[in-house]
Amino acid sequence: MPNALATLKFVTAAETSNRNAVSPTERRRVALIARIDEQIVLATAQLENKKPEFSRTVKSRETGQKETKPKTVRAWYWEHNGKFLLTIRYGLTVLQFAKGTNAIEAPNLKGVVAVLNTVKQAVVAGELDAAIAAATVKREKSNAK
Repeated sequence: MPNALATLKFVTAAETSNRNAVSPTERRRVALIARIDEQIVLATAQLENKKPEFSRTVKSRETGQKETKPKTVRAWYWEHNGKFLLTIRYGLTVLQFAKGTNAIEAPNLKGVVAVLNTVKQAVVAGELDAAIAAATVKREKSNAK
């Protein structure tokens, strides 16, 4: 009886991974864009007097299967003196746009959606890469303690 593996051709291949194909900067942009999209959905739902439902996929410890669980999304915006203030967060860190400025003012809730779309375009263009990198460094320093 011939050996089944003897009929196969074996080669050495370099390990490729999707994770390595994308730069860390691009991964951070994609993560921030996903969070901005959640904020857009949240603000739009608030405009329409609806309550959006967010979910996340987790792996069950008991079965090992993927499950969908509800997810709480907190608004990055709030009303202050008749206008809305909006912060952009990367994880728990509020991004600073310039020294000492960490919020954007919007005239109303529709303005919040417009600001979020503008910030999303800026993230895609790479305009917030320095702020994201600073937040990442800050997080790494706090994790090292």
